[in-house]
Amino acid sequence: MRQRHAARLRQGATAVEFAMTVPILLMLVFGFIEMTRMYNISGLTRNVVFLTARKASLSSSTPEEVVAFANRRLNALGIPSVNVVLDPPSLDASEITVRIDVPLDTSNGFLAPWFVTGKTVSQSMTREREISSRSGNLADVAVN
Repeated sequence: MRQRHAARLRQGATAVEFAMTVPILLMLVFGFIEMTRMYNISGLTRNVVFLTARKASLSSSTPEEVVAFANRRLNALGIPSVNVVLDPPSLDASEITVRIDVPLDTSNGFLAPWFVTGKTVSQSMTREREISSRSGNLADVAVN
């Protein structure tokens, strides 16, 4: 009789221990998932910033085409909500800076962000306008 009573008490203690550790375990698991998605978005954005800056450095590119190019690329990668900033906005300087800001929210693949709520991944790149060596004009090379 005494052993049964002790076993029941032990089962109750196990249930309490389980109830205390599960929330911590779940926070760790979901935290790892969010951080992994954040690093994934950061890497994808870095690649798109490079391609977009390359496109912006070409003489045949307009600001609208460059922004649409970045949006298309990121949308195809599952990142639909972005802010593309060109400096200068008219692309008429010798150096062009492209910055892409991606908010870390439900629109960009987070189910219920806990740890990254209100955060933004930003990537930027500065490139010089490309000049053709033959004519001295800016190069007209298309980037798809």
